[in-house]
Amino acid sequence: MTVSIVRSGGRTAPPDRERLEITGDGEFTMWRSVRSPVVGRFAGRLPEGEASRVQSLVAAAAATEIPGGKQMPGAATETVTVDGAVLRTGSTGGPDGPWGDLLKALRALLGELTGHPAAAVAIEVGDGGSSASLRHRGDSPVTVDLSDLTVRAVVWGPGWEQRGEWSSAASGERASAAPGWSFGLPFDHGLEIGSGDALHVFARFGLVDGEANVAALAGLDPPPSA
Repeated sequence: MTVSIVRSGGRTAPPDRERLEITGDGEFTMWRSVRSPVVGRFAGRLPEGEASRVQSLVAAAAATEIPGGKQMPGAATETVTVDGAVLRTGSTGGPDGPWGDLLKALRALLGELTGHPAAAVAIEVGDGGSSASLRHRGDSPVTVDLSDLTVRAVVWGPGWEQRGEWSSAASGERASAAPGWSFGLPFDHGLEIGSGDALHVFARFGLVDGEANVAALAGLDPPPSA
């Protein structure tokens, strides 16, 4: 059985526009736009054990009644479809039972499967936090729109104490990002990064998905030391 999850909307900009589809034999395609170190298109095949686990969860959900979904104000909407049966719920929380178990697994895979880029762009930070860049990932090209690029950096200390914040806007060009492509980001943040601090870095730009120019937000947000 084929299963998919689509996450859309939400309070923050850019809005969520994430989707994952997994076929009965474990083949998957995915798109990630926001709050991921890598954004764009992903594809591949789940390991045999993981594919079997997903199909077991899908079968258990399909055999039960679809529960009512809850939508918290401002939360994105998640839509899970199993061969025509549809669950709609908010991106925070979720139902109990087989549909809830399936939803949790799909949410986890939306993060885990970013390790299988097909045509994607990653944000990278180097030189101890003094430089940052965008870099193509995968085997196929993806069109990147840097005409309205913004970059933001935040330093967090232990206990999530904000130590400093910086942002910059830049105007780049529309380009076809293929294997080997990279783009150095404006990153003259001047922030002090102490021992135990965490540097969070985000870049907002456009990606082309089919005929749609999608607002993307690639980000690195490691936790600070305790």
